[in-house]
Amino acid sequence: METLLSVTVPDDVPALMSVLEPDVLTSGTAQLEFRIRRPNGELRWLGLRAQVETGPDGTPRRMLGVAAETSYLRPRADEVSLVQRLSAALAGATTVRDVGRAVVGALRDPLGAGRVAVAEVQAEQLVVAVLAPAEPAAWPEVWRSAWRSEWPEPPSHALPTLAEALREGQVSIWPEGSALEPGLAGIGPGGLAVLPLPADGRIVGVCLIGWERRHEFGPEERSLLTATAGLVGQALVRAHALDAEHELATMLQRSLLPRKLPELPGGVAVTRYLPATMGLEVGGDWYDVIPLADGHVALVIGDVQGHSAAAATIMGQMRTAIRAYAVEGHPPDVVVAHANRLLVGMETDLFATCCYADLDMEEGEAWFVRAGHIQPLLRHPDGTTEELDVEGGPPLGVVADAEFPMTAAGLSSGTLLALVTDGLVESARLDLDDGVRRARQALARADPADPGGVADELLGGHSRRDDDVALLLLRYDGMRVRPTRASWTVWRLPDAVMHARRFTARTLRNWGLADELDVALLVTSELVTNALVHTRGEVRLNLTLTADRLRIAVNDPSPRTPVKPATVDWEATGGRGLLLIEAMSQTWGSVPLSGGKQVWGELSLSSPREEPGSGPPRRSRRKGRPTRMTHRGRRGRGEEREEDKAMSRSRTTAWTHAAMRSRTHAPARFRTHAATRFRTHAPTRFRRHTPTRARTDAPTRSRARARLRAAIAVTAGLGLAVSLAACGNAAQVGQPVGATGPHRGPLRIGLLLPENEIVRFESMDKPLIQERVEQLCPRCTVSYSSAQHDPAAQRNQIEAMITNGVDVLILDAVDTKAVRHSVIQARRANVPVVAYDRLAEGPISGYVSFDGARVGRLQGEALLEALGPNPENRQVVMMNGSSTDPNADWFEQGARSVLQGKVKIVKSYETVGWRPENANRNMSAAIAALGPHAIDGVLAANDGLASGVITALKTARIHPMPPSPARTPSSRAFSGSSRVSST
Repeated sequence: METLLSVTVPDDVPALMSVLEPDVLTSGTAQLEFRIRRPNGELRWLGLRAQVETGPDGTPRRMLGVAAETSYLRPRADEVSLVQRLSAALAGATTVRDVGRAVVGALRDPLGAGRVAVAEVQAEQLVVAVLAPAEPAAWPEVWRSAWRSEWPEPPSHALPTLAEALREGQVSIWPEGSALEPGLAGIGPGGLAVLPLPADGRIVGVCLIGWERRHEFGPEERSLLTATAGLVGQALVRAHALDAEHELATMLQRSLLPRKLPELPGGVAVTRYLPATMGLEVGGDWYDVIPLADGHVALVIGDVQGHSAAAATIMGQMRTAIRAYAVEGHPPDVVVAHANRLLVGMETDLFATCCYADLDMEEGEAWFVRAGHIQPLLRHPDGTTEELDVEGGPPLGVVADAEFPMTAAGLSSGTLLALVTDGLVESARLDLDDGVRRARQALARADPADPGGVADELLGGHSRRDDDVALLLLRYDGMRVRPTRASWTVWRLPDAVMHARRFTARTLRNWGLADELDVALLVTSELVTNALVHTRGEVRLNLTLTADRLRIAVNDPSPRTPVKPATVDWEATGGRGLLLIEAMSQTWGSVPLSGGKQVWGELSLSSPREEPGSGPPRRSRRKGRPTRMTHRGRRGRGEEREEDKAMSRSRTTAWTHAAMRSRTHAPARFRTHAATRFRTHAPTRFRRHTPTRARTDAPTRSRARARLRAAIAVTAGLGLAVSLAACGNAAQVGQPVGATGPHRGPLRIGLLLPENEIVRFESMDKPLIQERVEQLCPRCTVSYSSAQHDPAAQRNQIEAMITNGVDVLILDAVDTKAVRHSVIQARRANVPVVAYDRLAEGPISGYVSFDGARVGRLQGEALLEALGPNPENRQVVMMNGSSTDPNADWFEQGARSVLQGKVKIVKSYETVGWRPENANRNMSAAIAALGPHAIDGVLAANDGLASGVITALKTARIHPMPPSPARTPSSRAFSGSSRVSST
């Protein structure tokens, strides 16, 4: 019995013991079939038939029985079971390697084989998919050489017996002792089966099964192996097609991602991308790093919905579009909005999420736009981490006219910024909050000195992934030497190129770059000449000095990219400009800009610039911000000196007086000294003190300060005058406000108003400002633009005025947040911005406005007076201004302070963009909700809103009208005796 139990398959031992155990023996006959494993590893079936004999007392005394092999009686049942298991395993195989693993799992143990190999046949080469066991030492030497991928030569040379079997296409069996080459004999010394794998009339692979001990091959086993070969061949073809499709899609996806990241001034960027390990389809994750003008860098990360070749294609289109919009110079919100409209126009069922960051590498300031994407993560220099609270918009491709607000943040030197896709922080087994917490912990413990190591730490433990993972990591170091810039407007005159060369020569000598002068002058001449000859409109020359390079760039209004000629005839009188630029420059190129293009060339410095403070005195500059010199027009040296003297004599009394008045009348949360940089919406740790100016030569410092004082004195004086006139003190408009006299400098002032539909802007603000400029500065000019309620149009107007060379901007913003990027651009061009009426975000030089809370109180008092005595039961609707205008909040607070408790405020509306048509819609909604006779009074925040309200009341045929005292003469004439209160 011990011998029988030793060879019985362990799974069948309990059934056998149920018959043989003395305790369970009963009289009668017992029958059982069970399996044994022969010494060579083969499985065989035995049938046991036993008879129990009993003693005189009736208890079992002994058992007599016989065991015989019954394998020949069950071949079909065993074969069918094995083929079913193999079919089920192959059905779930999606790769060639999966097919190999399924074959090993289904055949090796049931057949008692020692080795199993599965390989593809590709152009007479064998590509190994699976070897079992996996240890190379378990296989003959020739198979070890094929371990990684392919045979070094066709199998007909290395293994002729195998090649012959493949040509015949039939299952070949060699029993123990067969004469085989070592590469095959070592696989199955006890027996070898070679199974060519057929599919579609050809041999697509081969399966080899070898036994260590002697193995007898019966006819039923040959039949089993033949059936198996057909199944595996079909599965191999199917898996190979899926592999090819996946490889193609993966190659497409990777080809659409950047191959190499650019070197960044003041920072190091690293990326990681890991495809999903589950399934074959590729995803739409992408990232990009885009160098922009003026030391800016755009970081982009996104994810297209789904996993498919279509998702990868959309991803490539989105990446290309965003890169193009960014390089054109659009602000971050406009870049994302354009990409959104593009995806909506594609009419695809897919949407995408995206996070876009515009980083100023000089100042350490960043502007983020988020479209349904994961929040950025920050690691501060002290090791603390933060999930940055970026205001978000909807995913791309969902709403055509969606808005994408910008969020500003500051980066200190040593800060790590991580942009990730959801595959890193969320999965079927990981909640989003837990994933973000893990990522922050990984950021906190990583060494920021090694950004690559930080990226690997963030990806740690992601061996099994349900989704693709994309990671873009930036370490912000700050610029070692900040760029110095100078610009010159090139007027279209016969000697324009000469003046451009003189400007370049003078600037380079001031920068201590005499060694680069000859080459720089030649490049300047060619760039300026090309722009003047081939374009129309304004041309601007820009010089930028970095640590080791000088960049010479020319902006022109033509969008056409310059084309370098392949050849130039030696007798030709032109056409060599770009060839000379290419020959003399280290690098050169052309980039599109909003309203034109920029052609540039870079020269390597013979000796790199030194750290700030260690160079020559004339190159010393204010730490923290580049020194910018802007030269305009053709002025003689004497005229320019006289203008500077006049500006230096101009005192700042008017500016100081106006600044103090603006502080007095401005709402408390917006008051700031007009001479300081105004910072808004930045967390405390991001606020940085305005850097102090490094020591430089006194004449240069004096001229710059004089020009700035003169410009701002005019702006503040006229801004205050208009404010006083708007509040009813128009008699003071002609009086100077603390000024010592008119300014003689011919300044160009840009005036940007939000609209012209409201009467006050055209009838009061604009003419009063022009009149005040004429009084304070007879030689100054005013350039005027109205934005017509469009924030994007106002940004374009600001950019155009900066390009056209204005000296100062007076800005009444349509959207106080949307103009932030434009205000920063103005500061970079050394153009002061004075916010007028509505506070503008960004580094403004001053803010002049009226007391908004007082205006609101006056509105409320006027409405109470119109409502008459005992207004406690009167129902009032408040039509407030736009939430993007801080003044609207103060109007509402002032009005509520008067009306609260004295009337019933039944409805209160925010009016988007201050537009009358929006006020009309709001009022119509109030009438529909409350009824035409339930409204006793309406408080409208300005005349335009009042006109929209009155139109809605007339349309609803409400008589008599609710009360409406108004401010401007036109409003009084329009409203008559009705009772709608406005400013």
